[in-house]
Amino acid sequence: MLTVLGVSIVSLAQTKGRVAGTVEDGSQKTIESATIALLREKDSSVAKVAAADKNGKFEFENVAEGKYVVGITAVGHKKGFSNTLRLVQLTHLLN
Repeated sequence: MLTVLGVSIVSLAQTKGRVAGTVEDGSQKTIESATIALLREKDSSVAKVAAADKNGKFEFENVAEGKYVVGITAVGHKKGFSNTLRLVQLTHLLN
């Protein structure tokens, strides 16, 4: 089973953000070259796709406000998903 560890959401501007994390298997070994999909929570449509680097790290830039799930696939592993991630504009948090 694949696990997304350390997923972070960082606001880069008022309307766009960044989602980043590390992919590990059940024994906490990082998985390189896993395919990472940023999926919209409401309909599971693909917002962005990336590949994990040699350290299992991935990053999505310029992500619009909304709710997302990170889906992970890698050869020899079962598909994995993150919990729901919510990206909000900083102005919404300050008001």
